[in-house]
Amino acid sequence: MVKKSRVLVVDDEKNIRLTIAQSLENMTVEVDTAVNGEEALQKIQQDDYRLILLDLKLPGMEGIEVLRKLRGFNKDLKVLIITAHGTIENAVEAMKLGAVDFIQKPFTPDEVRGFVAKALARGEGFLSRLHLDRSKDVEQTVENLLAGEPARPIPPAKEPSPGADYEGSIEQVKAAVEAYDFDTAASWAQAAIALDSSRPEAYNLLGVLLERRGGRLEAQRYYRAALALDPTYKPAWNNLNRSTQMWPAGRLDIGEGTGGKAKNKPS
Repeated sequence: MVKKSRVLVVDDEKNIRLTIAQSLENMTVEVDTAVNGEEALQKIQQDDYRLILLDLKLPGMEGIEVLRKLRGFNKDLKVLIITAHGTIENAVEAMKLGAVDFIQKPFTPDEVRGFVAKALARGEGFLSRLHLDRSKDVEQTVENLLAGEPARPIPPAKEPSPGADYEGSIEQVKAAVEAYDFDTAASWAQAAIALDSSRPEAYNLLGVLLERRGGRLEAQRYYRAALALDPTYKPAWNNLNRSTQMWPAGRLDIGEGTGGKAKNKPS
């Protein structure tokens, strides 16, 4: 008999707790709930959970403080942040404290199952390895986030020309994005990654390209990869925040320079 993974849902809204619990009924997980941070910390110290779904907006002790206290005695417990529009700054802080991902309200049962399955699939010790020695794990982290071939393939990487630097390659990407020359933009983005795979800009731009081609879910993997490299990189946060809305609106954020925002594709 397969042992069920224990999952703790921490949210003060009863309907959210019920929605998540019902969404996970057909998975091999056992769901427990807590209505506030104090109850959550008490349960975590008394039981063996593999994943915590933690709302940032809680009465009394807020979610970010719960996460800080949790990290004081457990570095490896996986935490999936539940956030609402307008709490992205706190979500950034949560990622710095080792949250594996965030799911934004409102969400569907399929989205809940997908996020939980992905979080549980990550190997034990993932958080400690990432935060104790980020430089050694960053490429593997990005590789894990991008697991699975995108439905809309990206052209092969362009060989960097002699003397090419990372910043120059990024500017070439942005110029090609503005010109709707997607193949050239993608090629320059991968050239930038070949020059420096530890920076977030190229991954964010690859996400922009995929989203413009209609691959919103594939794009989100690249935005998350950018955030794995730099949890404070706002263009990737802006794009991920917008793309996870039920009806995404607003311009794609390509970062500073070349206007900073990509124009919407003409109809």
